[in-house]
Amino acid sequence: MPFNNWRVTVMLKIKKICDDYFKILEFKADTKSISCVGNGSKKEWTSLSKGVVKLLVDGKEIHEIAESHEGQVFALDSALRKALIRKFPFLKQIVLIDYSVQIVNEDKGSNARVKVTIIFSDGENHLMVKETSKDIIIASFHAIVKGYKQAINKKKIWYPS
Repeated sequence: MPFNNWRVTVMLKIKKICDDYFKILEFKADTKSISCVGNGSKKEWTSLSKGVVKLLVDGKEIHEIAESHEGQVFALDSALRKALIRKFPFLKQIVLIDYSVQIVNEDKGSNARVKVTIIFSDGENHLMVKETSKDIIIASFHAIVKGYKQAINKKKIWYPS
Protein backbone atom coordinates (compact mmCIF):
# COMPACT_ATOMS: atom_id res chain seq x y z
CA MET A 1 0.00 0.00 0.00
CA PRO A 2 2.67 2.63 0.76
CA PHE A 3 4.02 2.24 -2.78
CA ASN A 4 0.59 2.93 -4.30
CA ASN A 5 0.15 6.06 -2.15
CA TRP A 6 3.63 7.24 -3.13
CA ARG A 7 2.86 6.68 -6.82
CA VAL A 8 -0.38 8.68 -6.60
CA THR A 9 1.44 11.52 -4.80
CA VAL A 10 4.16 11.60 -7.46
CA MET A 11 1.61 11.53 -10.29
CA LEU A 12 -0.36 14.40 -8.70
CA LYS A 13 2.83 16.45 -8.33
CA ILE A 14 3.76 15.77 -11.97
CA LYS A 15 0.23 16.76 -13.03
CA LYS A 16 0.52 20.03 -11.07
CA ILE A 17 3.91 20.77 -12.66
CA CYS A 18 2.50 20.10 -16.14
CA ASP A 19 -0.56 22.26 -15.42
CA ASP A 20 1.75 25.13 -14.48
CA TYR A 21 3.15 25.42 -18.04
CA PHE A 22 -0.12 26.62 -19.51
CA LYS A 23 -3.81 26.43 -18.78
CA ILE A 24 -6.61 26.24 -21.34
CA LEU A 25 -9.30 28.81 -20.57
CA GLU A 26 -11.50 28.26 -23.64
CA PHE A 27 -11.46 26.60 -27.01
CA LYS A 28 -13.84 26.49 -29.94
CA ALA A 29 -13.88 24.84 -33.32
CA ASP A 30 -16.32 25.28 -36.15
CA THR A 31 -16.65 24.78 -39.85
CA LYS A 32 -17.39 28.01 -41.65
CA SER A 33 -18.29 26.70 -45.07
CA ILE A 34 -18.70 23.45 -46.90
CA SER A 35 -18.82 23.25 -50.67
CA CYS A 36 -18.58 20.74 -53.44
CA VAL A 37 -15.86 21.44 -55.98
CA GLY A 38 -15.05 19.73 -59.24
CA ASN A 39 -17.31 17.98 -61.71
CA GLY A 40 -18.31 14.51 -62.76
CA SER A 41 -16.62 11.74 -60.79
CA LYS A 42 -13.96 14.21 -59.58
CA LYS A 43 -16.33 16.02 -57.17
CA GLU A 44 -14.91 16.58 -53.73
CA TRP A 45 -16.29 18.18 -50.59
CA THR A 46 -14.15 20.90 -49.07
CA SER A 47 -14.53 22.95 -45.91
CA LEU A 48 -12.89 25.79 -44.03
CA SER A 49 -12.60 25.19 -40.30
CA LYS A 50 -11.60 27.64 -37.62
CA GLY A 51 -9.98 26.86 -34.27
CA VAL A 52 -9.93 29.40 -31.46
CA VAL A 53 -7.99 28.97 -28.20
CA LYS A 54 -7.68 31.16 -25.15
CA LEU A 55 -5.02 30.12 -22.67
CA LEU A 56 -2.96 31.35 -19.78
CA VAL A 57 0.84 31.24 -20.16
CA ASP A 58 3.00 32.80 -17.43
CA GLY A 59 -0.05 34.60 -16.07
CA LYS A 60 -0.75 36.22 -19.46
CA GLU A 61 -3.91 35.52 -21.41
CA ILE A 62 -3.22 34.54 -25.02
CA HIS A 63 -5.90 34.32 -27.70
CA GLU A 64 -5.12 32.64 -31.04
CA ILE A 65 -7.14 31.76 -34.11
CA ALA A 66 -6.21 29.44 -36.97
CA GLU A 67 -8.07 28.39 -40.10
CA SER A 68 -7.61 25.15 -41.96
CA HIS A 69 -8.95 23.20 -44.90
CA GLU A 70 -7.83 20.08 -43.00
CA GLY A 71 -10.63 20.09 -40.41
CA GLN A 72 -11.44 21.28 -36.93
CA VAL A 73 -8.83 19.21 -35.09
CA PHE A 74 -6.02 20.57 -37.26
CA ALA A 75 -7.36 24.13 -36.85
CA LEU A 76 -7.36 23.77 -33.04
CA ASP A 77 -3.88 22.22 -33.07
CA SER A 78 -2.60 25.08 -35.25
CA ALA A 79 -4.09 27.76 -32.99
CA LEU A 80 -2.69 26.11 -29.86
CA ARG A 81 0.73 25.69 -31.47
CA LYS A 82 0.82 29.37 -32.50
CA ALA A 83 0.09 30.38 -28.91
CA LEU A 84 2.61 28.01 -27.30
CA ILE A 85 5.58 28.44 -29.66
CA ARG A 86 6.15 31.96 -28.34
CA LYS A 87 7.09 30.52 -24.92
CA PHE A 88 8.17 27.02 -25.99
CA PRO A 89 9.87 27.34 -29.42
CA PHE A 90 11.09 23.72 -29.32
CA LEU A 91 7.47 22.64 -29.93
CA LYS A 92 8.12 23.51 -33.61
CA GLN A 93 10.03 20.20 -33.75
CA ILE A 94 7.10 18.18 -32.38
CA VAL A 95 4.95 16.66 -35.11
CA LEU A 96 1.83 14.56 -34.94
CA ILE A 97 2.69 11.29 -36.68
CA ASP A 98 -0.39 9.18 -35.92
CA TYR A 99 -3.98 10.00 -35.02
CA SER A 100 -6.61 7.34 -34.47
CA VAL A 101 -10.13 7.20 -33.11
CA GLN A 102 -11.76 4.14 -31.63
CA ILE A 103 -15.38 3.74 -30.49
CA VAL A 104 -15.39 2.62 -26.85
CA ASN A 105 -19.02 1.47 -26.49
CA GLU A 106 -20.36 0.83 -29.98
CA ASP A 107 -23.75 -0.30 -28.67
CA LYS A 108 -24.55 3.39 -28.03
CA GLY A 109 -24.47 4.30 -31.72
CA SER A 110 -23.77 7.98 -32.36
CA ASN A 111 -23.91 8.57 -28.58
CA ALA A 112 -20.86 6.34 -28.04
CA ARG A 113 -17.68 7.46 -26.30
CA VAL A 114 -14.58 7.68 -28.46
CA LYS A 115 -10.96 7.12 -27.53
CA VAL A 116 -8.48 9.29 -29.40
CA THR A 117 -4.87 8.14 -29.56
CA ILE A 118 -2.19 10.51 -30.81
CA ILE A 119 1.50 9.82 -31.31
CA PHE A 120 3.88 12.78 -31.45
CA SER A 121 7.54 12.74 -32.44
CA ASP A 122 10.46 15.13 -32.26
CA GLY A 123 12.34 13.08 -34.86
CA GLU A 124 14.02 10.88 -32.26
CA ASN A 125 11.53 10.19 -29.47
CA HIS A 126 7.86 9.27 -29.58
CA LEU A 127 5.12 10.28 -27.18
CA MET A 128 1.69 8.63 -27.07
CA VAL A 129 -1.37 10.19 -25.45
CA LYS A 130 -4.96 8.99 -25.16
CA GLU A 131 -8.16 10.76 -24.25
CA THR A 132 -11.83 9.74 -24.22
CA SER A 133 -15.05 11.71 -24.54
CA LYS A 134 -18.48 11.54 -26.13
CA ASP A 135 -17.28 14.32 -28.43
CA ILE A 136 -14.50 13.55 -30.91
CA ILE A 137 -13.34 17.20 -31.07
CA ILE A 138 -13.09 17.48 -27.28
CA ALA A 139 -11.24 14.16 -26.98
CA SER A 140 -8.87 15.17 -29.79
CA PHE A 141 -8.13 18.62 -28.37
CA HIS A 142 -7.55 17.29 -24.86
CA ALA A 143 -5.18 14.65 -26.25
CA ILE A 144 -3.24 17.35 -28.14
CA VAL A 145 -3.05 19.50 -24.99
CA LYS A 146 -1.89 16.50 -22.97
CA GLY A 147 0.77 15.72 -25.59
CA TYR A 148 2.17 19.27 -25.60
CA LYS A 149 2.23 19.38 -21.79
CA GLN A 150 4.09 16.08 -21.67
CA ALA A 151 6.54 17.26 -24.35
CA ILE A 152 7.21 20.44 -22.38
CA ASN A 153 7.62 18.46 -19.18
CA LYS A 154 10.12 16.07 -20.80
CA LYS A 155 12.08 18.97 -22.26
CA LYS A 156 12.24 20.69 -18.85
CA ILE A 157 13.39 17.51 -17.10
CA TRP A 158 15.94 16.44 -19.74
CA TYR A 159 17.24 19.90 -20.66
CA PRO A 160 16.59 22.33 -17.78
CA SER A 161 17.36 25.95 -18.64
